[in-house]
Amino acid sequence: MTLPFQSMLIPLLIFNEGFHLLAHTNVFLRLSPPPASTLQRRGLYFLWDGLSHLAPYFVHGRFLPYIIVEFIAHMFYTLTWNRNYYYTERIKAWSTKEYTGRWVTYDFFLTLSDMLGHSLNIYALNAMADTSMYAATSWLPFVMMLLLWKD
Repeated sequence: MTLPFQSMLIPLLIFNEGFHLLAHTNVFLRLSPPPASTLQRRGLYFLWDGLSHLAPYFVHGRFLPYIIVEFIAHMFYTLTWNRNYYYTERIKAWSTKEYTGRWVTYDFFLTLSDMLGHSLNIYALNAMADTSMYAATSWLPFVMMLLLWKD
């Protein structure tokens, strides 16, 4: 099924997925994770991230069980961000620059799973994309990371 404006929508979704993949890679590899004070204000980021898992499904129609699990997990973090739930506090702590605990924890695998979800969406969207449009926009997530993810 072809959606209206699909030729414009797919590159935007790829761009969005690429941005989230780079953001999670940044935290996962501990390149420049945000400080705790900044992360505390990013509760609604999980809403955007969760919708980023869900929206591409309506274009490519693949990986529904995985996408549903990722979406539910992100909605949990969105709803509990400021309520001191155990797993929410763990994600907050593990994702910050100040974290000094073990690197491979439960949160390590949650972030890896999140990265896989964005990668699957990019894969499925790329199969449907006009390659010239994709090539023109593929560098944009890297620029966004440089502009938005500074300490």
